[in-house]
Amino acid sequence: MTMEAEHPPAELTTPNGTADVSPEMTPTKENSGDADANCGGESLEIAVGSSPPKKKRKRKAKKKSSKKPTGFEEYVVEGPMTPEQVAEENKLYNPEKPFEERMELCIQRYRARKRWDPTRIKMFGGYLVAGGVKTGQKMWQGMDTRAMKDAEMDAQEIHEMVATDYITGGRGEEGDEEWAVDFEYVVRGYLSWKVPYDMSYLKDEELVLATQLVKNFLNYVVYHNVAPEHIDNIKAAIKVCDDAEIELVCCSQVSAALPGRFNAAASVVFGDTPIELENPSWLTPSPGSEIARIAEEYTRERSNAPDIYGAAVDILGGGKIAKEAKLVKKEFMSVEVVEIIMRPIVKDEGGEFFSGINTLGVLKVKPVILEEDGIDKSKMAPPPDEVIEIWLERRALQYCFVGMKIEASINRLSNGINFIDSVTGVFCKFFVRLEDPSSQDEEAEEA
Repeated sequence: MTMEAEHPPAELTTPNGTADVSPEMTPTKENSGDADANCGGESLEIAVGSSPPKKKRKRKAKKKSSKKPTGFEEYVVEGPMTPEQVAEENKLYNPEKPFEERMELCIQRYRARKRWDPTRIKMFGGYLVAGGVKTGQKMWQGMDTRAMKDAEMDAQEIHEMVATDYITGGRGEEGDEEWAVDFEYVVRGYLSWKVPYDMSYLKDEELVLATQLVKNFLNYVVYHNVAPEHIDNIKAAIKVCDDAEIELVCCSQVSAALPGRFNAAASVVFGDTPIELENPSWLTPSPGSEIARIAEEYTRERSNAPDIYGAAVDILGGGKIAKEAKLVKKEFMSVEVVEIIMRPIVKDEGGEFFSGINTLGVLKVKPVILEEDGIDKSKMAPPPDEVIEIWLERRALQYCFVGMKIEASINRLSNGINFIDSVTGVFCKFFVRLEDPSSQDEEAEEA
């Protein structure tokens, strides 16, 4: 519509009704000319009740994933090196250089090429310490990298100055002659002893991560030809990593399943502790709580122990083994698995004391002396040449393998039955109890 000066004040229609237009908003003769001038002499038309056009929303760009590759992924493989890189590494890892110097450079460059998380840092540090590598600040580390380049230092000199991992042995220091380079031995001790028992990594995923980390580093050493004089020993260490990835998980499962329901029942029947235990005054779990459930189950198992033991003798004894027996020998020993016998599962005859016992099989073991760092086994008395049969449920037997080592207290009965009373460790077949070189040095100084 065209607004004229002489028209009366207009009414503005809104969604909520009509609104009066104030006199100030009504055009007059005095200001109509200005309005025409501003509008190019044309009448200004306003569409009452219309809404402004909607703006189109811009689509937000998808954020790129912030998770960057770490370099530890299973699919990551180092590509071929350029001629310049080959020439640089041939200089850095020249076989004529001392082994210690080459390994220090290798460790530093390996650290720089990976994205580390706290778990891997701790695991890798523990592996280095087990191998005699010390970590600390060197005297030149007050100088930054830019200053080193300004001083016209080459890559090797810079690496040597900023390295935090260094090997003290092999440089003519007193007592170094007793240390030998043995990648396989260090890997055996680190994975079979330090990781699960010293560093307390017990979850399956943690055990696998430790083996893969060590294998990744050893493959790096081989690929970059850091120590060609020890290549066979390094490949043997990689083979240990392959075995450890399976065996460590199996040992963890067996450790969680031992001593098993039958052995626990036999320990109650032939032990010194009364079957019926009184709860201590301080143990008052809330009814329905998890602690109360565990306490109730424990009490029930102890009460059913004679029935559990009797059912096992009926199943495996076949009527040829007397249930009545006496404890004749208690012995703490280290044993090695030599045979695993899985028996057909007996039909469950009902009763809570029968559950699990119907899967009993036989684990045959022989006494051994576990390998321990710094101890000469040849100077020790040989273990007795005998095979001991232990009854175990399938839950534990299915993870056992020939060569597995077990440290346990084994009790023997007058009727020929042997049972495990307690377990202190379940180890891989390549087990060696390895102590850190630093702790051995401290013990030697104290002596």
